[in-house]
Formats: sequence, C-alpha cells, structure tokens
Amino acid sequence: MTERKYKLTVTLSEKEYLKLNQLKKKTGLSTQAYFLKLFHDIRPKERPSEDFFEVLSSLRRIGNNLRQVALKANAIGFIDTKKYWENVDELDSVISELKDFMMQ
Repeated sequence: MTERKYKLTVTLSEKEYLKLNQLKKKTGLSTQAYFLKLFHDIRPKERPSEDFFEVLSSLRRIGNNLRQVALKANAIGFIDTKKYWENVDELDSVISELKDFMMQ
C-alpha cells in the first residue's frame, strides 16, 4: 500500500460540493477514494442496486443446486430429472428478471 503523507485542501462552490456528494453517493466511495480513482484516470462506476445483488444471489443459489444435482447424478448413475428441470426453470426466470433489470 502506498504511504500517503500529503494532504490537499479543495475549495468548492455549493453547487460543486452537492454534485460531488451526489456522484460519490452513487458509487459508495469516500471522497478520498473517489478522487484517487479520478487521479488514476479511472471513472468511478455506480454501485449496482440491491435488486442486482438479490438476483446475483439467486443465480448463485441456483448454480449451487444444479451442481449438487450433477454431483449426485454422477455418483449414483442417474439424475433426478424433476429437481433438475425445476432448477433450470428457476434459472430461466431469474435470467429474465436480470434482463428486465438491465433494460431499465
């Protein structure tokens, strides 16, 4: 980690200050982290919404379920097709939700 021993003071208008806080809030970064990203020519990205993380969690859970079905099928030589297709249907549903979310 880089040792930081120099401190800067920046004077902003009220409009600039409010804009900075609005931009920082969207990213979830501190003022220092936000400015350091800009300094390194990295445009800070907005933090995804909670809905995004819920969908991601659902996809992980479904993926885990499908892995368990595959492991069991491999171990015993046959697959629980009902369980497998339930997970595939749920996966399709979550992917549709994700597509809808991304189109907003």
